[in-house]
Amino acid sequence: MPELTLNAVTQINVDNSIEEQLVTFPFEDFDQPNIGGKIITKKFAKELVNNNRWSKISDHSILASVTFSSRILMFLLSQKKCVGIKYYLAVKEGPKSTMCLVGIDDKGNDLNCVSNNGKLGSIITDNSPDENTFCAEVAGTQNIEDYI
Repeated sequence: MPELTLNAVTQINVDNSIEEQLVTFPFEDFDQPNIGGKIITKKFAKELVNNNRWSKISDHSILASVTFSSRILMFLLSQKKCVGIKYYLAVKEGPKSTMCLVGIDDKGNDLNCVSNNGKLGSIITDNSPDENTFCAEVAGTQNIEDYI
């Protein structure tokens, strides 16, 4: 069985010191129904991102990438029943594009959101109480003009 071994941050302490150790994952761990995703090479990522799309977009103020900290990801993933993270495109005042990150359960529902008529539970349609669930906004956004 193929494996992926990497030096991973395993803990961030209150004093901001970081603890790391080698962690090995079987590739099959990344193939999960409802939450998807897979590990790809840097070369393939560059092909996907570049794929001639930047030259075809005339509005260079369009959101091109987002930045968020590992602490935010680890915090979201530490929530009870959280197995992944969903990203919602959003707009702030200005208008400026951003993303909201939401933890998801093993069925792909946003954490603690009520499913409506058999569809995925989502913050878009949810009316349940907000307590005990945390979401995050990305730390920074970059528009196409920041790169070309």
